[in-house]
Amino acid sequence: MSQEFGEYEYDNEYYIDAYSQSGNCTPTLFRQSSFFYLKEDEMIGERDKQIEKTMEYCCLTRNDAILVLIFYNWSIERIQDNWYDNVELNKINSGIELREADKKALDKQGIKGNNDYCLICYSPKDESFESLKCKHYFCADCWKEFLLVKLEDVLVCLTSTCPQKGCSLIIPESLFLKHLSTKETKDKFIKIMLRNFTAQNSLLKFCPDPKCNICIKSDSNIAKDITCLCSSVFCFKCGKESHRPCTCEIYSIWEQRSKSNTDNDKWLMANTKTCPHCKQRIEKNQGCNYMLCNKKAGGCGKAFCYVCEIDWEQHSKDHFNCNKYTPEIKAKESAAEKLKAEIARYQFYFDRFVNYANAVKFAEKLKPKIMTRIDSIMNIKSLPLSELEFLKEALETVIKSKRVLKNTYIFGYYLKDGNEKKLFEYSQSFLERNSDNLHQMIEQDTFIKIVSEESYSAFNKKFTEFKNTIVNLVFATMKYQNNLLNEIETTMLHLLDENLLYKK
Repeated sequence: MSQEFGEYEYDNEYYIDAYSQSGNCTPTLFRQSSFFYLKEDEMIGERDKQIEKTMEYCCLTRNDAILVLIFYNWSIERIQDNWYDNVELNKINSGIELREADKKALDKQGIKGNNDYCLICYSPKDESFESLKCKHYFCADCWKEFLLVKLEDVLVCLTSTCPQKGCSLIIPESLFLKHLSTKETKDKFIKIMLRNFTAQNSLLKFCPDPKCNICIKSDSNIAKDITCLCSSVFCFKCGKESHRPCTCEIYSIWEQRSKSNTDNDKWLMANTKTCPHCKQRIEKNQGCNYMLCNKKAGGCGKAFCYVCEIDWEQHSKDHFNCNKYTPEIKAKESAAEKLKAEIARYQFYFDRFVNYANAVKFAEKLKPKIMTRIDSIMNIKSLPLSELEFLKEALETVIKSKRVLKNTYIFGYYLKDGNEKKLFEYSQSFLERNSDNLHQMIEQDTFIKIVSEESYSAFNKKFTEFKNTIVNLVFATMKYQNNLLNEIETTMLHLLDENLLYKK
């Protein structure tokens, strides 16, 4: 089953969270896997399978097959549909063969193949000289320098053409690997090739952390939370940070709004007035309605009434008639009040979004502290690791629930008012309460006091009580989290305020 809103889907199998408990054992989280981690060598294996299929189908060398795959965005299906319709044209488009027009243009310039000197440094030809099929020869040193320069431009590196101006043949993989002499430069080229391969494959995504080289292979290109081996959590579909229960579209709209100046402009419109003479924006900071447009602040030095915005001299002559109702004044005041209410509403949700974003960071910083506690308790009380795993699971539950709560404030901002929103806020409050209680229990030093008990029977009793309390809180927190997510994803996605979502 999948739910749709702006091309959004979620993977029910992936999001099944269940606890299994027997006796006093710690509950264990089970999740059906719908993705796999691929390290660099495994990625190269996936890519090489594509290359071998293309070599076999098109009867090409490895170098040429790679160029064809790059041209066809690594789609074997497209290659199979188009290759034999016009093989010669496909080779030209892939940069394997020269167009006749390019050959004539080069001939017209007097540029011939099989040259006896390097076309860059003009050194005489020797056994180190190399060329592509165009027979434009260059020395090894010039090839190396040229390829190092091309390696710096990640976006066009793989479609770099022969150093001879006007020649459209693309430089193959083998030539890069031959002349990039250091491990660092070879590794960089291999990564560029892998990034190009994964960028065109909707079921393969690199972890967005620039320090991580792990790639994720999924069984479907849908919005799902991926926790990488490096601990980064991101959405598989859009590659941005985890945003469940929001769709990729909703999160993108929220992100754009938080980065734009729209709300600053609205604040100015709601809380300032425009000088009727020079149009400078002025904020009232005193009680009197007499406003002087300050020259020192870039104004014109003229005065006006802050209430009705009429020139002060004219205002005085009319005996302060701005107390009289006019449709123009009422319209301006209503628009300002409406803007103030809109800004206040957005600020309410944004503040809580930021609060939970910080809460996630604080919880993640607890990981070393929890691991230290586990190690010390194992040493002091000789407890097995299995008896203490509940502390790690409790912290992971806190982190996950805080992350979900952060994103529910995005969803709540766009959710229409009504009974469903009341239900949403009711479920949200239960998750907040349980998440905070669990966070407090693992953050405080209660457990340290329990460990300091010298009597084993006293320790065992308090330890069991503490553990059971944590386990029950974990269970309750996960239950409320799943209830909230299920309510949103199965019954509320169609209740969003589209006027608010898509307004300019």
